[in-house]
Amino acid sequence: RAQVIALCAAYRVADDQPSAEREVQCAVDDALRGDPLVLIYLIELGQARCAGYLAITIGYSIEVGGRDAFVDELYVEDWARGQGIGTRALAFAEGVCAELRVKRLCMEVEHENPRARRLYEKLGFVAHSRTTLSKRLA
Repeated sequence: RAQVIALCAAYRVADDQPSAEREVQCAVDDALRGDPLVLIYLIELGQARCAGYLAITIGYSIEVGGRDAFVDELYVEDWARGQGIGTRALAFAEGVCAELRVKRLCMEVEHENPRARRLYEKLGFVAHSRTTLSKRLA
């Protein structure tokens, strides 16, 4: 638990996002208790050295005719970047989604992260003319 929460905090710092400590702890606890809508995987290299994590959330879309999923968070530590880890993590995510009969895999990328966007586009993710809007609910 502590390792995942620490990685989530590092992800927020790297993406210059506001801290969401309480929300992250609740989400991680839900995942560890087996909530079927969220899957969190540690990315390990070599001697079980943790290089990051991948979080996939499961949803449903009438538009695609069934389940969809979202790469909610993908974080690779600075020291591990440039080694194809993100590519392998997304291939792993696609495999997990195929097993779950997911028909569409979505993700977001920060506007200020063109390197990540190039990777995602190279792997077949496409930008759409739609804009994602969100509203925080209590």
